[in-house]
Amino acid sequence: MLKNSSRWVANSFLCLFLLLLLAPLLALFSSPPSSDPIVGDLFELARINTVVLALGVLVLTSVLGGAFAYIHSFYRYPGQKILHAFMLMPLAFPAYVLAFIYLGALGPSTHWSSYLEVQGELWFLIVILSMALMPYVYYFSCLGFRTISQSEVETEILLSAGKWRFFKANVGPKWLPFLISSQILVLFEALSDFGAASVVNVPVITTMIYKLWFDLFSFAGAVQLSLKYSLLILVFLVVELVFKGFQDRGMSTHRDPLQGQPLGVLARVVVLTMMLLFVALAFLWPTLQIGLWAVQGSQFSLWWDTFEGAFNTVFIGATVGALVVLLACAIQIPLRLKNLNPKLWTVFSTIGYSIPGSILAVSIYGLLLKTTDSITSEFLLVGLVVGLVYKFLTVAMRPIGETVYCLPQDLIDISRVLNVSWGRKIRDFFYPSLKESCIVALLMVIIEVMKEMPLTLMLAPSEFQTLSIKIFNFTSEGEWEKAALPSLLLITVGIVSVSLINLRRTQV
Repeated sequence: MLKNSSRWVANSFLCLFLLLLLAPLLALFSSPPSSDPIVGDLFELARINTVVLALGVLVLTSVLGGAFAYIHSFYRYPGQKILHAFMLMPLAFPAYVLAFIYLGALGPSTHWSSYLEVQGELWFLIVILSMALMPYVYYFSCLGFRTISQSEVETEILLSAGKWRFFKANVGPKWLPFLISSQILVLFEALSDFGAASVVNVPVITTMIYKLWFDLFSFAGAVQLSLKYSLLILVFLVVELVFKGFQDRGMSTHRDPLQGQPLGVLARVVVLTMMLLFVALAFLWPTLQIGLWAVQGSQFSLWWDTFEGAFNTVFIGATVGALVVLLACAIQIPLRLKNLNPKLWTVFSTIGYSIPGSILAVSIYGLLLKTTDSITSEFLLVGLVVGLVYKFLTVAMRPIGETVYCLPQDLIDISRVLNVSWGRKIRDFFYPSLKESCIVALLMVIIEVMKEMPLTLMLAPSEFQTLSIKIFNFTSEGEWEKAALPSLLLITVGIVSVSLINLRRTQV
């Protein structure tokens, strides 16, 4: 009876947690209807672009990421570990930074414009987002191929089953869950993109929401357009929750990991050329270009403004990071003490991350309008912090949840029998075990907050300038060199973080 009562309480809190996570969308649907005729026109203009963008990025990242991961996992070639690390480095670039680098180099003001038109082109935006997001598919696919053992490959060789038959019967089914997970992530990133689309000047629904609110001064129209788009997001969100709820993605326990077959001379040349070309286009050349622009546009006043924006960015990132880590611990630790599975809580926490920042900004601003008559800068700052905590809760829930779930059950039982106080449990038991995961989660949240553009841009007070806001303002005016310095700071933080992840994790 006591066990059933405890489970009933846990389920009740789970429902409350889910209700809180759905609160922004519920606030949107409870908003009074608006009949602004321009909303329909803007929605029709951006709807096709948004769908084509998402599908194009999905296909291109899946093909490139899956192919590169397959080659890395099943074959050996010179410089394999170094290339693997560099294949993940584009994660250091926010998509909008990569977009303005290429636009500044290939845009209307350059001699390339007579050969290649990129401004306002949807295909160009697809390529930019694919370069920025492909490492997700590559990394997840490497994890999927890692579940194949060397003995399985050797058995296939002995039986002469053929590579296609072996892939279809063995490799494909094990890789597919990892591929779908990465595709869901890429899909939501593409549907949520605001920065790259605004830089390239391609009308998508997220940029149209901003245009309605800030350019046409129609917040009601922004709410109406957000409602239309949120219905599409809800469909994909349900698919994601169902897939992750039933997914069991245990890592391989094989003691004979894949060794890889050596590539022939011609195949080696082709593979190295393809990989080096991607690394050069997605990481090396953009890094050199942004560094060159930062040096060319260096002015004392610009440096001062940039460091002021960097201080605001680090401040808001550290505040949100600390709140998110504390909230994740407050959710996960009691679940572990009650011997309850935290999987559903972790899955539901992805709801906030799945909602585009522009829709989230409209939702939170609508909630502020309902709670106060006068929205001051302080209210906006609080709303920004709440929105960022809501959006990036899942970033901390996953690493902390994995560590909490692995805590020794014996120590938990002993602390319960001895009736150890909460303060002592946290000091002597949880803190030493969770310290490393909390630090990693804190750094990951800070990095995500630093890169977030639409939510910060739409909710931050006018006097509170962050690096992402400065980049948006400079790129809107075509001042690439001035946008380079704040971008360089963001990229430096990203490169350091990705490098630390590569050093900390086992090479895949």
